[in-house]
Amino acid sequence: MAHVLISQLSFGDSNKRILARVSRLWNFTDLNNHTKIFHTDLVLLDEMGTSIHAQIYPPITEKMKPLLKEEKVYYIDSFTVRAANRTYRPVANNLMILFSKWTTLEEHINVPPHFPGITFSLTPFEDVPSLVEKNSFYVVGAVTTIRPKSRNAESLKRTLQIRDASNSTLPVTLWGERATSFDANDIYNAGQTQAQVVVFVGTLVKDYRGLGLTLTGSSPCKWYINLNIPEVAELNESFSTNFQPIKWVDEPATGYNQDVPEEKSIAEILNINPHKHKGTCFIVNVTVRRICNEYSWWYNSC
Repeated sequence: MAHVLISQLSFGDSNKRILARVSRLWNFTDLNNHTKIFHTDLVLLDEMGTSIHAQIYPPITEKMKPLLKEEKVYYIDSFTVRAANRTYRPVANNLMILFSKWTTLEEHINVPPHFPGITFSLTPFEDVPSLVEKNSFYVVGAVTTIRPKSRNAESLKRTLQIRDASNSTLPVTLWGERATSFDANDIYNAGQTQAQVVVFVGTLVKDYRGLGLTLTGSSPCKWYINLNIPEVAELNESFSTNFQPIKWVDEPATGYNQDVPEEKSIAEILNINPHKHKGTCFIVNVTVRRICNEYSWWYNSC
């Protein structure tokens, strides 16, 4: 069936047909109510390996979501091509696709074996600090082995420590559903006799005060274990003479310990010398009684 490549799409196109694999699929939900879906996101990949980000908004999500499966290949017709989001880009493409109520899907059954299935670009550990708070695209974690890991079930958080060939380490924190879907037991057991090389994609680089540099993975994050690619083979080979089994630890990974912030009242905070307490965290419980609209205002929050 006639179709164009992703690279042939242009801004404003609304009557094109593509053939693409759903490489990744996730929901962007309300932080306080994970059943409330703001939009569904996809990474689409065509036969030439070109990728593009796609989004589906309610109520179209209810119609489209049951028809879409990761790794499946579809003919996709009647969508809108627009500029990529400024706030985040899961792939390096200046364009993105927006599904509409007119968008149609038709699964392509006889997929050729050479049709690519995943897409990412590896980021060396030494380049990670330069990507802190840069949300124009999701950062891809370097191919690494997993060292110790821990889980905090109360906050639905799992922390892993990973390292590269130079023995540099980075923490990776998986949140929510990503924390529970990571197959920790299998990775740990396999890692007792052989290095487990993992590619993390869809992560963000954060530098939390008191916590340090970390890769964070929420719903867009995915991982690929022991991929058959040259970079994985090379890294695996580097650990052959210095293999270290994966460690399971119950406490947070090194670098994540911090003092519990002291509770203060507003009056106490106003009397604190900011020059003497720079970088110190406090907890202040307040009630917003009124918002003044006559003047612009701001506040620091997380």
